[in-house]
Amino acid sequence: MAALVLCGSTLWAQAPEPLKPQQPLEPGWEAWVAERPVAGGLRVGIMYGGNAPVPDPTRFAVLLPATELPLLCVEVSSLDGAYEAQLRYDIRRASAGLLWLELPTGFAERLGRLRSHELAMLASVGERCDRAPALYALATWAGTSRSDSITVFVNSRLPTSIVASREGRVRERARCTSLRQGGEGPVVGYNQKCVIPDDWITLGLDLHVLESAPNNPQPIALPIRLPD
Repeated sequence: MAALVLCGSTLWAQAPEPLKPQQPLEPGWEAWVAERPVAGGLRVGIMYGGNAPVPDPTRFAVLLPATELPLLCVEVSSLDGAYEAQLRYDIRRASAGLLWLELPTGFAERLGRLRSHELAMLASVGERCDRAPALYALATWAGTSRSDSITVFVNSRLPTSIVASREGRVRERARCTSLRQGGEGPVVGYNQKCVIPDDWITLGLDLHVLESAPNNPQPIALPIRLPD
């Protein structure tokens, strides 16, 4: 990724007690599977903070925007398709900014062997987690409080881009690149990454995921928000 402000060791030392997920946990909220199914969702992760090894798979952070919505919904997916998890967090009392969250995983040792881009997180905010999200928040394993670029992980067999528009007119475009290039091991959970500058968000541009296909599929909205 492009220039990032990394202050990992300082932030870890000062990190507060992470917010625990909403209880009770859903049955099967976490799984490590031997049979690796091909992932079905297009949007798999929206993250920042570089591609260093995951420092502690039992906690992560999001840049929570100001919101009155009650739930933060988090999906975690491994690149090889073996691991997946879904959690809900009650954020009604949370403040905007860097918010630490607990991941009560039973697979900490295995997850700790992965790098950040091998363990994608998709954090969304809404009224319920089984409905389309109102907005997305940036997630990070590193705990860094700022970033100049954002990585969107997608799962698509088609050439894919992130487009930034205003009033229906495309202003910027970032083409996604394959994660198979130069990599080792299976690529199942997601197969492309798209790097975009965070000023696309601060400038108030409308973001969409766009697949290139003869039948011109509809772009999928990507309402990422940052704290003020």
